Amino acid sequence: MTSTSETNGTFLAEIAWEVANQVGGIYTVIRSKVPQAKKVWGNNYLLIGPYIHHNAIADFEEHEEYDNPVGRAVLACREMGFEVHLGRWLVTGRPNTILLNPQSVMHELGNIKHFYWKNHHISFSKHDPLMDEVMAFGYMVFHLISALARELMKDQHTLLAHFHEWMGGTAIPDIRREQLPVKTIFTTHATMLGRYLAMNDQDFYGHLPFYDWEKEAANFDIETIVRLERACVHGAHVFTTVSDVTGRECAHLLGRSPDVITPNGLNIERFSVLHEVQNLHHKHKRALE
Repeated sequence: MTSTSETNGTFLAEIAWEVANQVGGIYTVIRSKVPQAKKVWGNNYLLIGPYIHHNAIADFEEHEEYDNPVGRAVLACREMGFEVHLGRWLVTGRPNTILLNPQSVMHELGNIKHFYWKNHHISFSKHDPLMDEVMAFGYMVFHLISALARELMKDQHTLLAHFHEWMGGTAIPDIRREQLPVKTIFTTHATMLGRYLAMNDQDFYGHLPFYDWEKEAANFDIETIVRLERACVHGAHVFTTVSDVTGRECAHLLGRSPDVITPNGLNIERFSVLHEVQNLHHKHKRALE
């Protein structure tokens, strides 16, 4: 049976650092939604993540299906010198997946950071290997999304790009700046600054309206990350988060209320924001004392 999205020509690309890369809870969230996403979107569903060799050899199977918009976009990026792997993530549903190796564009890192500072006023003053990989990945995602959008336009098809967290979303500001024919969605599962504040303030939610985000980000030495997160939030056409509580956190710390609350599904309690759990622990502990 052909899905509705295949009939109307809309494609969904979902981008996350955790695609085929088991490094945190979001890996489980994305993996668990694949069967339903495939059911709704069919072959118009695509996942994009980083190529991490030791994970890819176990969870990813490459193929050479290039006679379609996704395949042609992959070839276009390879012509730019990118290392791009096309295949399927070996999870239930076996979704079409593209993995991008950030190491293949590290020679461009200076330019990537320079233009991010020039265009979005975010500086990268410290040496951070993970940040370097994330920024290189975002650069590759931008060019891949651009190539894919061009291919889809040839058949009058449209592209939605759904980004998870700042590590997956650094392409958003440039997509918006260049006015690519792509509608972007950004989901945060918990704000970075909120995590730090909650670990250091037992009454985090009570104090939430009074925090100065710039001051606190500098205090925890995460100013670049927080500015990247805010750029993703404000650059996306649609902003979502996973609970009303996290939505309030976003409004105060990121400067934008979510357009939609999208619970992680399956077992919502299992994926509750860590600092929500921490604060409940403190609350009940005080009640017992």
